[in-house]
Amino acid sequence: MLNNKFLSNITYFKFRDVIFICVFGLFLNGCDDTPNFEGDKIIGTWVVYKRINWIDDSVEEFDISEMIDKVTFFTSGKFKSISENNSSSGEWRNLGDGNYRFSNDGGLVEWSRTTAVEFIGDNQMNYVPPYGPVLLGYYIKIE
Repeated sequence: MLNNKFLSNITYFKFRDVIFICVFGLFLNGCDDTPNFEGDKIIGTWVVYKRINWIDDSVEEFDISEMIDKVTFFTSGKFKSISENNSSSGEWRNLGDGNYRFSNDGGLVEWSRTTAVEFIGDNQMNYVPPYGPVLLGYYIKIE
């Protein structure tokens, strides 16, 4: 025959283990390290419509349907850029006050570079792309 104290201990350990698993599961669910930047103004697909070269003060204007330079910023903190000469991808972070940092997966751009992004309404912005520090790009949001 089983002793009541023995049964009581088994019940206590089962109950304690269930509570531990529940609390631990809830804790892990809240520890998702995937960034989510939902709501940031930069999220979306942007196409360049004008570039200003700071060296020679030249201005180039583009038809946005040509998509000469297109960059998509994702809520995951990643970006993908496709231009007439190359493509790149990497990560971005909003530092606040209109300042962003970009990291290129190819190692060409480092996190230490801060870029000012100016938003004009909800669907226009200008910034100096990380791969072209002499160009100020004006972009319009298409998606």
